[in-house]
Parts: sequence; C-alpha cells; structure tokens
Amino acid sequence: MSASGFLLEVEGDAAGTYALGPEAFQVGTSRRCQLQLRGHGISFVHAILAPEEGAADDGAWTVTAKASSAGTHVNGEALRSGETRRLAPGDRLAFGPVEARFVVGEAPAAAAQAGTSTQATPAPAAEAQGAGDRGAQANGREGAPPR
Repeated sequence: MSASGFLLEVEGDAAGTYALGPEAFQVGTSRRCQLQLRGHGISFVHAILAPEEGAADDGAWTVTAKASSAGTHVNGEALRSGETRRLAPGDRLAFGPVEARFVVGEAPAAAAQAGTSTQATPAPAAEAQGAGDRGAQANGREGAPPR
C-alpha cells in the first residue's frame, strides 16, 4: 500500500505506519480498535483520532483522550479525560507508554511490503461507544500472530 494522506507512525510493540482513513480511528486494547495496543495503563478505548468535521482534506485532525490510568499526551502535554486537541503534522502523541507521530505523506514502501502499513477501517457505531469484549488484548497489526 502506498497512498498519500494522513498517517500515524507508531513505535514499540505495535510499530508501523498506519494510514488514517476518512473515519474516526480508535486506539486501545479492544479488538475493535484500528490501532490495538498492549502496555501498562492502556485502556479498552484509550483515545480517538478523528478528522474535524468538514476539514479532513486539509489535515485538520483531532485526538480525544478517554479515561485511562496512563494518559494521552500531545507533544508532552497531558490531556484530561474527554479533552480534544487539534493535531498538526509532526505532533508527537503518547498513549501511555506507546509513542506515535501524526504525519502527512506516503506510507513507506518498505513498511507496506512488511505488512505494517494498514488502512484503518471504522468500527461500528456501537463499538465507538465502548461496547464489546472488554478483555481483549490484541497485537496491533493485522495478520500478525498473537504475542
């Protein structure tokens, strides 16, 4: 996959470059999240990245922190639960111990060939509200075996 757009470059266990689609992108431990993470303090739905209404084409994306013990940070600044922050290309995000960077560009060909570049698909509306398997611990990459 090599497409120009908005990307989330993630470090750690879920390392890879994740292409953000036109819908909200959930981060957490749930199997329903587009970015599934493991780590101390990572919540079922830890944070939600979403295009600003009517502004997704110009890079206007936001991150909304959900309740978690490890917190969500933008450029080192902690967000309160429920707080939304507008993102700019190059912003550093932290979801508990997992670091990421919001960028605009193309998914690197090497990442696409390695299978770490993924197109996010939206979760059903009920899942966005927190329904589902609360005990899920997923590995963060489509098609990768459990760790």
